[in-house]
Amino acid sequence: MVRVIERAIVLSAVLLCACGGSQKPADPPKSSDPAPGALAPVEAAPDLSPVAAPLGLFVVGRLKTPVAVVDRIGGWLGMPGPVFDLIPGRARELVRLIDREAPVEVAATFVGDRKNNPFAGVVSVGLTSLAAAVEGAAAQGVLVTRVSPGVVALDFGAGPRCVAAVALGRAPARLVCAEGQRDLDLLLPFATRGLPNLELGQREIEISVNFVPVVESFQDELDGARLFAGFLLRRVELDAPRFDRALAAAVNGLTDDLVLLARDADKLRIGGTVNEQRGEIALDFDLELKQQKSLIASMFLDMGKRSGPAPAALFTLPGDVDVGTYSYGVDRALFSNVQTSIAEVVDAFLEHEKVGKPGRDRARGIIDAYFELVRPSVAGWREDSVPSTPDDKAPAFGLILYDEPPKALSTGLADLNGLVGDRGFRAMLKKRLGLKEKVLPKARFVPLRGPSIPAGTRALVLTIPKELADSVEAGIPLARNRPQNLLPESLALVVAPNGSGTVVAYASTPAELAKVLGGFLSGKGPTLAERPELQPLRNLRASGAYFATVSGLIAAFSKGLGKQARQTPGQQPAPPLVVRIEAIPGPARGTRVGVTVPRALFQAIPSQIATLAAP
Repeated sequence: MVRVIERAIVLSAVLLCACGGSQKPADPPKSSDPAPGALAPVEAAPDLSPVAAPLGLFVVGRLKTPVAVVDRIGGWLGMPGPVFDLIPGRARELVRLIDREAPVEVAATFVGDRKNNPFAGVVSVGLTSLAAAVEGAAAQGVLVTRVSPGVVALDFGAGPRCVAAVALGRAPARLVCAEGQRDLDLLLPFATRGLPNLELGQREIEISVNFVPVVESFQDELDGARLFAGFLLRRVELDAPRFDRALAAAVNGLTDDLVLLARDADKLRIGGTVNEQRGEIALDFDLELKQQKSLIASMFLDMGKRSGPAPAALFTLPGDVDVGTYSYGVDRALFSNVQTSIAEVVDAFLEHEKVGKPGRDRARGIIDAYFELVRPSVAGWREDSVPSTPDDKAPAFGLILYDEPPKALSTGLADLNGLVGDRGFRAMLKKRLGLKEKVLPKARFVPLRGPSIPAGTRALVLTIPKELADSVEAGIPLARNRPQNLLPESLALVVAPNGSGTVVAYASTPAELAKVLGGFLSGKGPTLAERPELQPLRNLRASGAYFATVSGLIAAFSKGLGKQARQTPGQQPAPPLVVRIEAIPGPARGTRVGVTVPRALFQAIPSQIATLAAP
């Protein structure tokens, strides 16, 4: 048992290479040679000749200064000091062997071994000295074996295979670990004499994923993708000719587009920085494309054609929304075939289920309304939150703004009301879900009245009994074992004019909806324009962006766990998390997704841990 604990301490020390303090250790030994007491005399000098990237290399990554990064984030989390100071004393000396200013690096390659793991990967950590590392590991009971000049195997008895070896680059030696010996044999030379000097970029985090070697290696599987899709189709076919044909066409079209996307993709580059002055982590995900044959690639590139700052309409939204987004839209013509295919599958299925043409026409109208959502728009919503006082009730609501009045959205609510009430559709639900009539959904239009609400406005109230929600969620893998329903028991929706445009709004009840819509249309209440932490959104140049306040993120995460987030009365507004989509600058074709994570999100975590961890 003691030996197991010792090994665990050693492995923990290795993993903590990315979790150290900023205080510099005592000057380490300068020699990179193995300790004379641990190894036999070295007959030849270590091989330090540069090594080229191996064939099939598809992932390389570097965390430039891991100790500084983790200490910075640890400070945001409220940790009392450098993380190294928290390491038990027995392992602290071993941790001192880690070169705190050297990067942590990763590499992975495709080896083509289809029967076993076709991928090989390693993680590499900088050491201050090979000799000191060998002596320190031996002192902790690690089995040390000389492999070749300057290369020493470290056997921890369990877990990954590890080797300490002299290296090029910032660190004189590196600890390289892999899942198995095969991975080490393939990538050790590159990890120590190639990757350290490979140019990846100057950001704190640099990861490059090259899709080409993998796609080229799986050509046979890509060519046979339709055959595999055929096996899946046989499991869902209904022996109804029209439906089976429509479903086969849709699945084959999706399969073909995924294959085209695999062949379109060139590289994914991930870069990030930790900015202490601005108090944020900024990440960029750049998808570079070789060609533009798939629908998804075409959509990405089309989005990049339209960009700009956050529209003025975004700042007219109610000031208490905690999530907001804007989009300059996508060319609807790109989705015409998809829309037609989905409509045919749904219509054929409903026909097979004996739903009459009026009900099927309603379903098609709902599909048409859904595809209207790709138009330029602005939206904001608020999650359910726990009030800081008994009188501080903050119900959920949402608003979507369009510059033009899309007719399909207005008729979409009428189609939804008609479909829910359609006898054939309800009979199909009872048959398919095994439910009684009383637990089926209900829909009805009600007058929506209130200050600033146009006369004659009606809201659709959709009621979803708990038994129906449970039945639907049972068929959704991500919803299983959730302690709280994903589907609301009641939802009120309205489409109303907003000047020359349209506003779509929702809330839990008609009364709450009337309050939200009336307050927005009056323009008298607080708006996002009065929140200074959101002003940087005005300077974005993006095809679309999404922001979420810290309180909104915590509320959404807590709701997903069936918990209630704590709200701190009087808490100062903090910068939001921001996700933006834009075209990659320069000659590379593709799309960039940028994510900015504020320090305040990390600072809020400790206060929520007790709540989220409670049973």
